[in-house]
Amino acid sequence: AEERAAEVRRLLLDIDERTRSVLTLRFVNGLGYAEIAAISGQPEGTVKAQVSRGVKRLHARWAEDHQP
Repeated sequence: AEERAAEVRRLLLDIDERTRSVLTLRFVNGLGYAEIAAISGQPEGTVKAQVSRGVKRLHARWAEDHQP
């Protein structure tokens, strides 16, 4: 489990700061979209889109790194 967490942290460092911040607030700090929107000063829809795109990027990078 720790190895996987380290891998996710490494992948997070490879994405842009804004996306990394939103993903961290959502999945590490457990904040909701409305809370993240209030903190970041962005509309809630923008936060949802950033989270969605960020998760897709992480999945794609994970898949690239773990191809047989």
